[in-house]
Amino acid sequence: MSDPLADLKRRAYGRPVSEADAATAQAELRRLSTPDAPPPAPVLPEPVASVRPKQKLLLAVAALAAAALATGIALAPRPSLDVFAMPQSGVPAWPGARAADDDIRWLGSLGPWDVFGFMTAGGNVCVTAFLAGASGGGSCTSRANFAAAGLAFATSVSGEDLTVAWGPRGAAVLDGGPR
Repeated sequence: MSDPLADLKRRAYGRPVSEADAATAQAELRRLSTPDAPPPAPVLPEPVASVRPKQKLLLAVAALAAAALATGIALAPRPSLDVFAMPQSGVPAWPGARAADDDIRWLGSLGPWDVFGFMTAGGNVCVTAFLAGASGGGSCTSRANFAAAGLAFATSVSGEDLTVAWGPRGAAVLDGGPR
């Protein structure tokens, strides 16, 4: 069995675990040597360095900038061709003829118009529109041109006008209506 007094002396005068532990042990030894003396005041640990107001301000500004950057990245328009990254469901069906290897996606509707984009096996990006199942024409460009400038298309069938601007970033923008 260990002697509590010897343990207290070891903590007070031996190699300290911490300065606060040594000071506490020394104070306890003094109290034990004079039983009628009031207990010593507790030894408080050294205060932790506090953050100054200027540091708090810099930290707040850095946190705000990080949040703004994350929001900007999340809200930034994605590349237009990302529409081909996943299959679509619950969209209007493609009414036109197609090659087996064409990759077709619905881009949107405006009034009676349904607008589709597709990539051909030859490496072109195309946009086309259908009015009540009838073709309203289309336009194609190379992937390199699409990545640089996107694709614009305008048509008019049966008194219904349509303009489409698509790419290189974001969704297709449809505009038009009856003449």
